Amino acid sequence: MLSLTVDQIIVITFLLVTLIVGLWAGRDIKDVKDYAIANKSYGMPILLLTLLATAIGGGTTIGDTAEIYETGYIYIVASLGYTIATIWFAYYFAPKIDHRFKDMLSIADMVRYFYGVTAEKFSGGMGYLIGIIVLAVQLIALSNFTAKILEMPYLTSLFLTGGIIVSYSALGGIRAVVITDVLQFCILIIMIPLIANIAISEAGGLSAIFTITERTPHHMTVWEHP
Repeated sequence: MLSLTVDQIIVITFLLVTLIVGLWAGRDIKDVKDYAIANKSYGMPILLLTLLATAIGGGTTIGDTAEIYETGYIYIVASLGYTIATIWFAYYFAPKIDHRFKDMLSIADMVRYFYGVTAEKFSGGMGYLIGIIVLAVQLIALSNFTAKILEMPYLTSLFLTGGIIVSYSALGGIRAVVITDVLQFCILIIMIPLIANIAISEAGGLSAIFTITERTPHHMTVWEHP
């Protein structure tokens, strides 16, 4: 009889639920506009949750934590650049997305409006390239994690996780992507505090953590950081 650990059951359940929810959400796609932008049927709360789920990825939860551990608090200051850029974008750029762009499906369409077809093709090509690179990096990280937890070969894990993501994204379009993002945000908002609490407890509490950082004074500095 197959024996699974609690961690393996959690990961398998998450992958299956994500696939099922994604396929369910993307059913009955009517046309290209429905596939690409869900006919603008999602309100602000849903869009906010999917944006947060996209922003809070592996790089944020694991990568940034590792960098802060290695280099100190100065990395937090550097990370504020993303937050400042997002606020600037929302304040200055977003209000200018008005009726002129009502029937457009992508950033490339907006580029064409201002700069012509050649710029549109270049913008679309660059967006495609960046999308491929980001997807590849995320799949490598996810596959390594899944292979470790499920104790399977890396390539098997890669085809498994990649197949799930490609299946519901390709078949369900933006509807599937948005709903699975909302699901993942709900999981993140519960799991991150739990994991942080366990990590702090395993380290001996906050007092122990700050005692350790005192041994490497530059971790606590910003302007004086080497």
